[in-house]
Amino acid sequence: RIAQSLSTLEERLSAHGFLRVHRAELIRLAAVKSLSTADGIHEVNLSDGQVAKVSRRSVGAVKVALGL
Repeated sequence: RIAQSLSTLEERLSAHGFLRVHRAELIRLAAVKSLSTADGIHEVNLSDGQVAKVSRRSVGAVKVALGL
């Protein structure tokens, strides 16, 4: 368990290429393989095979960060 809040980690890691994509998800942008949308649900597929949900509020920032 990490003693710091996700908001604190987000602040510290944003300069290192991390982005908060959901209230409980931080991702490393360099690990993103694709952004997909199905039935109104947005997800990023990561290079290690994991999938992270992207909130509707964050999808715009994710697209900008990925250059889409």
